[in-house]
Amino acid sequence: LISPMFISEIAPPAFRGSLVTLSEVSLSLGVLLAYVANFCLSGLPGQWRWMLALGAVPGVLLTLRILILPESPRYLVGKGRTEEARRVLQKVMAPATAKETEQTLAEIVERAKEESGGSWSLLLKPATLTAVVIGAVLAALQHAVGIESIIYHSPIIFERAGVTSKRMAILGTVGMGLIKLVFETYALLNVDRVGRRPLLLVGASGMTAVLLALGYTLRLKVLSGVPGFTRLTAAILGFIGLYSALHAISFGPVTWLVLAEIFPAKVKGKAMGIATTVNRCTSFIAALTFLTMCDRLQWGGTFYVYAGFAAFALVFFALLVPETTGMPLEEITPLFAKPRKLVSTNIKALPFVTK
Repeated sequence: LISPMFISEIAPPAFRGSLVTLSEVSLSLGVLLAYVANFCLSGLPGQWRWMLALGAVPGVLLTLRILILPESPRYLVGKGRTEEARRVLQKVMAPATAKETEQTLAEIVERAKEESGGSWSLLLKPATLTAVVIGAVLAALQHAVGIESIIYHSPIIFERAGVTSKRMAILGTVGMGLIKLVFETYALLNVDRVGRRPLLLVGASGMTAVLLALGYTLRLKVLSGVPGFTRLTAAILGFIGLYSALHAISFGPVTWLVLAEIFPAKVKGKAMGIATTVNRCTSFIAALTFLTMCDRLQWGGTFYVYAGFAAFALVFFALLVPETTGMPLEEITPLFAKPRKLVSTNIKALPFVTK
């Protein structure tokens, strides 16, 4: 919640996408290291104690680092501390000229004046309310396509696919973590050049196809009754890897980037809180219902449901998520003031629409 919001407020527009995405890449690196540690500790007595103890180390380091972080300029302006905001801008915008710094500060101050009033009442303004609703759906879709269900239950999925060794199943999670890190790094390096919408559209369309294929091959494997590693096993593992890659270049990092950009500064904390709550509730429901769905819909049917959400996400992104690359934060929320115009602009921007 805090990391993407803080980075988006303090980063220059030209690098905002890459810097916000860097937080997700760093998170993936931490997850990968945890997977590697789990693999190395598997089989040792009291392994879970070591896993918990090692997890405390980065928490301590993060706490020490936070002590010397400055507040964001937009937060400071909102609290009437304009001079402090100027000093922070001078640091983060260096080597920008004093004129550029003052221009940015003036834009922040102007937008803060327009966003006067109580924070909760500001949430009900048409543009902000539209942004919050779109942000909440965007946050829900990140997990509605099943990413954490697959991560949490990957050992069971690998077992159904024909991987019988528990140690090899744990190694499979390491492979998923590595794929996630590599492709989120790709998004980090290209999100400000390619844009937010293209990555989301590619990810949604690709995951729709891959989830359908994954559901079909997993269903065939389960119905075949043939134990052990087979060609279907290799296909299933390949589809899981491709699915992880597609999610890592789109839904994973870009969701938090867009959420950090579309809300006005004065209610960003509350709006991000709403989106994050929706995000985590969706993750909880998806993970909680995964095994029940597999039991009632069979293993293939579960992934068909996730494919349906991915297909819905494709339409949703195409119509309602604007391109925000390179735009000052103060210019983004007003895009949602006229939803029909937003939809029309987004449709015209699609590559297959004749200009």
